[in-house]
Amino acid sequence: MLKKKGILLSLTLMILVGVLVGCGSKSTSENKNEDVIKVGTSTDYRPFAFIEEGENEKDVKGLEIDVCDEIAKRNNWKVEYVIANWNGLIGMLDSGKIDTVAHQVTVTEERKKKYYFSDTYVYSGVQLAVKKGNDSIKSLNDLNGKTVAVESGMNFYKSIEKFNNEGGNVKINGYNDYNSIFNEVNLGRADALIQDKLAIMDTLKNSSYELELAGEPVETMESAFPFIQNDENKEKVEKVNSTLKELREDGTLKKISEKWFGVDITIN
Repeated sequence: MLKKKGILLSLTLMILVGVLVGCGSKSTSENKNEDVIKVGTSTDYRPFAFIEEGENEKDVKGLEIDVCDEIAKRNNWKVEYVIANWNGLIGMLDSGKIDTVAHQVTVTEERKKKYYFSDTYVYSGVQLAVKKGNDSIKSLNDLNGKTVAVESGMNFYKSIEKFNNEGGNVKINGYNDYNSIFNEVNLGRADALIQDKLAIMDTLKNSSYELELAGEPVETMESAFPFIQNDENKEKVEKVNSTLKELREDGTLKKISEKWFGVDITIN
């Protein structure tokens, strides 16, 4: 009798071990199927990517985050956000520390030589902003002999440089963070700032800056996700583009846009 009980106990233990091993194998298999994609972003670029005061980096939110999360979910990717300032993000992309950047990266011919770009998911414009009541500045020509504040390393910097190379005379003051360019104009230390139109609109709506848009956009902008050019990323971009197409067709992109801006900025 004892022998039979011993045999039954051994069989029970073997079955339990088998079940546990099976569960462990399934979990390992599922983890292997879930690729990690490292996305670099900043947290001072409301409403594209930001954190509320008092929150930590894991609470980053915004339009960029919603789009990335949706792309990752539909491709069974685990997205890992790497936080840095704008200048640091490009260096991290080039060194392979991150896979892409979600920070309203403007597609340019120069950048296309170095990166694969996803399809455009946001359309905006290069915009000037000035102190309220300053009607003397409506275009780059009106900035001749004056000072413009711009976030260093951003594509907007090149818009002013191009204008100066073609005969313009605008003094450029570069700053390392987004909010400084608003402070400088608000305090009267710069005559205007240049930035993404959508970002300016949202900042002015959610702040006490006494600023306003100046004239029409200097030029249009298309934003997309950049990837270093290699075989692995070529396949990844194809998957991102396929997913962006799905998000556009089923209305998800529009829904995300309207959540943050009240209008659809994902169409031209």
